[in-house]
Amino acid sequence: MGFFDWLTGKHKDRNAPETVVEGIAYNGYMIYPIPAQQGNSYRVSGRICQEVEGEEPRTYHFERSDLLPSKAQAHELMLMKAKRFIDERGDQMFNDPS
Repeated sequence: MGFFDWLTGKHKDRNAPETVVEGIAYNGYMIYPIPAQQGNSYRVSGRICQEVEGEEPRTYHFERSDLLPSKAQAHELMLMKAKRFIDERGDQMFNDPS
């Protein structure tokens, strides 16, 4: 598995079918919603990435405690929360240990 395969969601999980995650551009960042199934629910999760010229791409793993009944709902809530997080934190998110 290469770094860019993982970054774009092309990584392989032995228990899941191969899926390609489409990124959504927002204010210079790419948001990759990847709802995590937990039982019959889906957790709000994904990645926020930023490419900086001359540097490795920066990635923030975004996961929240919200559980929703459908993958589509978790996807939409992830986008909404990630956009708000980007607006509030900006590049500072990459410096936080949390």
